[in-house]
Amino acid sequence: MDYLTLITDDYPTTETITMDEPQLSLGEQFLEENGMLWNATKLPMYIEDPVTGLTRTVPGHHANVRDDNNEVIGVTGARHTNYQNSQVVKLGDILAKEGDITWEKAGMFHGGASCYAQGKLQHQLEVVPGDKIDPYLTFTWAHDGSGSFKAFLTYIRIFCQNQSRAIAADMELLFKFRHTSSIQTNAERAAKLLTHADDAFIMLNNTMQELAQKHLSLQQFVDIVHVLYPDPEEGPTPTKTLNIRETISHLFYHGIGQQHPGVRNTAWAGLNAITEFTTHHKIARGDTTQDKQLSRLHSTFAGSSAKQEQKTLELLLAA
Repeated sequence: MDYLTLITDDYPTTETITMDEPQLSLGEQFLEENGMLWNATKLPMYIEDPVTGLTRTVPGHHANVRDDNNEVIGVTGARHTNYQNSQVVKLGDILAKEGDITWEKAGMFHGGASCYAQGKLQHQLEVVPGDKIDPYLTFTWAHDGSGSFKAFLTYIRIFCQNQSRAIAADMELLFKFRHTSSIQTNAERAAKLLTHADDAFIMLNNTMQELAQKHLSLQQFVDIVHVLYPDPEEGPTPTKTLNIRETISHLFYHGIGQQHPGVRNTAWAGLNAITEFTTHHKIARGDTTQDKQLSRLHSTFAGSSAKQEQKTLELLLAA
């Protein structure tokens, strides 16, 4: 709370007026708790002539700088529009106020070059009795020009905390804004987003039920793993590929929750083996365990893991 002291000519005393700080929205409070209540500022870039020492601007490019620590988090073109973190969560805030989502998870990749926020939907899916998954409305955006502002459905299996965005391809992406256009955060846009999310949830439910009812033998699953990690056209299969195949095949029977009644020898078990691998076991860059976990999560949202899980889903449904 700030205080403003007024000194006037008419009175010998001073009057102190209490000024309340602007109240943060639900999403802004959520960002503040996760160290993400900062803005990205576009600043001109300069190069120095090695001979004269004179500087000149780099045309058509800007540095994106965090206003809380002055760290450069990306270089973008002149047409790039920054969607500020607080701007992004305003869309979800409309849904959070109505109780449609609850803000739960948020984080940054590469110091804030790209970011994500997740709101848990007020549904829970039970694939087989006792095996439940929580669906999340996931937002991702980038300050380094590497991606658009997107919203899509992900889910987390409660047994093992595997996270995936595997869902039927035509329902996978709820919306996408390029960083060269203005963001819309009105109630109409939020209502459409919720409708798309509900439709995607129904599709997710139907897909998971189909997987749970589809019998899958170990040999069928091994064949799918070989499609995902094929032999090279020439020469021996690399040891790395062989180890990955062995790990994933082991997870088909011995992964977390795979012995639960109704899971064993199903296509649902096959998908869980893949998502447990990409979530917890896949080799990832990073100096610390947390760095590696963030790297795996980034891959699940927008990298090779997302593509692999989608391919796995297609192969399992076709098996």
